[in-house]
Amino acid sequence: MNEYAPEYSKREKMVLFVKYCGLMTAVLLFTLFYFMPRFMNFIEVAHCFDYAGFSGLQILFYGLFVAAPLSLLLIITAIEGPRNMQIMRLGQSPLPTEKVLRPTKYVYGIKAKIRPVLLLLALVCIFVFSMRGVYWANDFIAMMSKMELTQCDNR
Repeated sequence: MNEYAPEYSKREKMVLFVKYCGLMTAVLLFTLFYFMPRFMNFIEVAHCFDYAGFSGLQILFYGLFVAAPLSLLLIITAIEGPRNMQIMRLGQSPLPTEKVLRPTKYVYGIKAKIRPVLLLLALVCIFVFSMRGVYWANDFIAMMSKMELTQCDNR
């Protein structure tokens, strides 16, 4: 058995690079030209609206401090979770069916399990940050409700 994992060919590397650059460009353009303008408009008038029993400020701050980190946690878990579970189960990194971008030796045992454990610790930290976000959101909501906010146009 070879001690190095199989590498992507130059053509495969270029295809991956172009694919991920296109994806990142699409996400960036969506964020800059669609999401951010609407989000900035919502921030200005969030205190004026109620949605299903929740004020706009609650939705804004709970979304920022609780839902955003939880979403990040779910995305990372969905992308990296199955691979890291296999690494933990097999005790081998990179996985036998996995190609790599540069020459990489196979690692076995405890050394192979370090990255999955570090990822798990990072996910736990994100979860704790999200739970702490409940208190931060409450503090911001209390602070904002004491402030004199812009007048709402309730027509």
